[in-house]
This record gives sequence, structure tokens and C-alpha cells, in this order.
Amino acid sequence: MKELHYQLSLSKRLGFLSNEDSSLIEPRVVETEKVLNGLIRALRDG
Repeated sequence: MKELHYQLSLSKRLGFLSNEDSSLIEPRVVETEKVLNGLIRALRDG
């Protein structure tokens, strides 16, 4: 699930994304990862 983190980092390094925008997006990425991981676990256990 680290693909989006990589894309975010790459966007910053290439200048497509400012540090300010990245700071706004990063917590949303983390929260989305948590939700997706929970869904995956539920589907596997279900």
C-alpha cells in the first residue's frame, strides 16, 4: 500500500506538488490506507 506514498514523494521531487500541498494530502493518504487495510482484512476473514 506504499504506492501512493511513492507517487506523492515523486510528485514533490519533480516539482508537481508543493510541500504545503503534500502536508495537506499526506494525512488523507494515511487514513485511506487504514480504511483499505481494514476492508481487506474484513474480506479475508469474512
